[in-house]
Amino acid sequence: MSAQHTSIEQWFTWWYGPPDQPTDDSSAATTGVAVLDAWYATSRRWTLPVIDQNRFLAPEELRVESGRLVFMEEQFGDWAWATDPQGGDPPVYDRSDDDEPWQPLSPHLSEFLEAYWMFEAVLSAPFAASRARGTAQDIDRLRFQMPCVGSARWRWPATSLQFFRRDRTLAIAMSDDDDLFSITVATTSPADQRIIDAVAEPSWSRKQPSGPA
Repeated sequence: MSAQHTSIEQWFTWWYGPPDQPTDDSSAATTGVAVLDAWYATSRRWTLPVIDQNRFLAPEELRVESGRLVFMEEQFGDWAWATDPQGGDPPVYDRSDDDEPWQPLSPHLSEFLEAYWMFEAVLSAPFAASRARGTAQDIDRLRFQMPCVGSARWRWPATSLQFFRRDRTLAIAMSDDDDLFSITVATTSPADQRIIDAVAEPSWSRKQPSGPA
């Protein structure tokens, strides 16, 4: 991912608020990969799950397959993500089937985790607007309202991903290198729905918490 780098702890605090669990060095993970250890140490300080769309393996669930350390699996499929079993900030690989060889995905685990967390945060946010077949005009309107903070080239869930941030709002635009984009703009803050309203047209799908106002 190419991005304006922000630490995972800074991202979590900005999006979820301050951590609600104390730091516990006595149970720190020792996976052999420094970035993974830092991820586990940071994410356990928030009660809510920071990864929800797919399954991020607990330290005791990590396993080596074909020489790679598997750390995440698709929730309802065969896709898996892995890194090297040892290192500070090793590369990331993925594959869509156990019989497929691992494919290089990202040169650094830290960059992948930052981008993947933004993808998860957008899809799990309580307030959102989305359009499945967005156009270049939609992208122009998004860029006018929110600066792009990074991009990534993946194989799942799309080939090209762009990430946007403004105030307490995140957005993601995904495409498979064509003229149509899947766009979602999201926030955890009711006050920042104004940014969503500035980007989304009335025809876009909307998401917000149910219950009394």
